Amino acid sequence: MTCHVHNDHVAPCGACSSPKYSEGPKAIPSAGRWRAIAYSWALAVILGLPAACTALMYPIEEHSIDAGQFHVYRAVVYSAARAEGQLYPRWVGPINAGLGGPLFLFYSPLTYAMMDVVHRLGFSYPLAWRLVCALALLGATTGMYGLSLAFFERADVALACAAVFGCSPYLVQEVFVRGSPQGFAVAFYPWLLWAVYRLGQRSSATRLVLVAACWAAIILLHNLGALLCLPVLLVLLAFIGLGRGAKALLRCVLGLCLGLLLAAFYIVPFVIERPYVQLQNVSRPTWAQPAANPLALKDLLAVDPPLDAGFVNTRVSLAVGVIDSLALASTPILTVLLWRKKDVRCLVLVAGMGAVGLITIWMQTSSATPIWAALPALAVLQFRWRLLSTIGLVSAVCLGLVCRFAASPCARRWLQLLSLVPWACNGHTCTLTYCRDTTGSRPPLASRRSSVGQRNQGRMALPLTTNSSPAGELGHSVPKKRIEHSRQLWLTCRTMHTWSCNGVPRRKCG
Repeated sequence: MTCHVHNDHVAPCGACSSPKYSEGPKAIPSAGRWRAIAYSWALAVILGLPAACTALMYPIEEHSIDAGQFHVYRAVVYSAARAEGQLYPRWVGPINAGLGGPLFLFYSPLTYAMMDVVHRLGFSYPLAWRLVCALALLGATTGMYGLSLAFFERADVALACAAVFGCSPYLVQEVFVRGSPQGFAVAFYPWLLWAVYRLGQRSSATRLVLVAACWAAIILLHNLGALLCLPVLLVLLAFIGLGRGAKALLRCVLGLCLGLLLAAFYIVPFVIERPYVQLQNVSRPTWAQPAANPLALKDLLAVDPPLDAGFVNTRVSLAVGVIDSLALASTPILTVLLWRKKDVRCLVLVAGMGAVGLITIWMQTSSATPIWAALPALAVLQFRWRLLSTIGLVSAVCLGLVCRFAASPCARRWLQLLSLVPWACNGHTCTLTYCRDTTGSRPPLASRRSSVGQRNQGRMALPLTTNSSPAGELGHSVPKKRIEHSRQLWLTCRTMHTWSCNGVPRRKCG
């Protein structure tokens, strides 16, 4: 990774540089510069290909905990409601044993809208889920590359940050293990921060619209994911306000407010109807009470295992990751160095990102249990480890700061190579497991362990139809052969595609 889009004679951090360093790159031929830019962006896309190809090759909608049990079915009923003429369906009739419920009034609908678009192009619902996952994983690496390139003005540092974020344990868990739309929101975090930072640099109507669109998209992808992004967003706003002034800060706040207006069709009914539903029931089971389920520090700092998508519901650990932990641990040293240099603006970025990451890790441990018990509103998170959604982003930024402030080019190269280790392990393991699975040398699925029954004990599954298996069976059963499970899920989705609330096939409805 030695592709340099910008020169080396810039301030220690492109995001923290003064205006005299913002004159642009040194004079190089225009064609060569554009080739370098295209080459570096192609590398950013390549970084996301192993995970994206894994999402397409494997039936991850079956193997994940929530995708086959809830989200694929919700996409089916969303498309059915759209086929009946509803522009934005709020009430879904088939769920709750035919009594219906305001499903999309409270659950962010953008994931199901994207799956509906993909389905209208001729793809099945399970394959639509895989395509959305693959696009999210590609967007994670490219968005992190763009954000890091804007921050640090070095393509090699930006590629290292993109590699760390693209294989962060939490992102991998949300997409491959849980199968939750929150993973799509996490993958979109860098795009939001990139748009906000660019708007803070220069006033532009296009940049204002991009900030509003990115913020609205995250809200519509996962409402809790948008709330969990706020600490990092506040750090960036403070950084922009100190460096660019009050006008730049107001521009960014205005863009975020416009994003709230774009998502108002979802936010306003949610707030109004919230008192009439029992959202507190989501944290009634013991496994959904954050105060009762702390994590051990040794588990958080453990080595995260490589992804093996061939196993049914394989459990990626909730570890922060070795590279992420080292990057966060280096922030106190960087803070002291910047304090001695009296670089207040960059100090805010380093200290803020480091504080968000370290506090998030501390909130997972038993020593933070009194805080969880004293704040009942935090129970809506259901799991403590949901706070880890920003760890990958924060760690990638901290790693970029460490690489940018490295004293010698040799140390910088070693840090960049070290950041590629998790990405290389995951990509290599994905390739090997796919080869083993296609050659038939792996043990049958019936002999593999599945933790879905333990993880989902006590959950209520939504019924599908009278002539198809309940949704809970898709998540709790471990079939003898993968093809049998794929056929069952395909038959379920095909049945739901031609089913209406009156029991009449769709092709006969007016």
